[in-house]
Amino acid sequence: MFDKKWNNRNKLWENVNSFNSDYAHWMGANFKEQVDANDVEKKVKTYLVVCNDVKINFGKNAKDEVLDMLSVKVREVNSMLDLVLALGNKALMPKHWKMIFELVDKDDNPQGNYTLKDFKDWGM
Repeated sequence: MFDKKWNNRNKLWENVNSFNSDYAHWMGANFKEQVDANDVEKKVKTYLVVCNDVKINFGKNAKDEVLDMLSVKVREVNSMLDLVLALGNKALMPKHWKMIFELVDKDDNPQGNYTLKDFKDWGM
């Protein structure tokens, strides 16, 4: 019994650590050059499964602040996946980026130095 609890707790903390690292990268890195949209999707789906598995293993009525925090952050990114996949499309050309920036009333940055956090802050 103790081993199972320890393994679940360890699994949770390892995934919190991993997610926090991924989240910092996804939100702060140059989106166009350094964020792989398909990788984001794959990892977010994995984190969703982990959250669900850990919740089940903790027990039906168990409340865990760490799991709740991770679940909220993972769902936040999951809710942005359509945007991530659309903007992460490698077929987007400069004219497409120009139209995207016009839609959110922002000046296009010719160097493409914008982050997922920027997109989120702009209400995309």
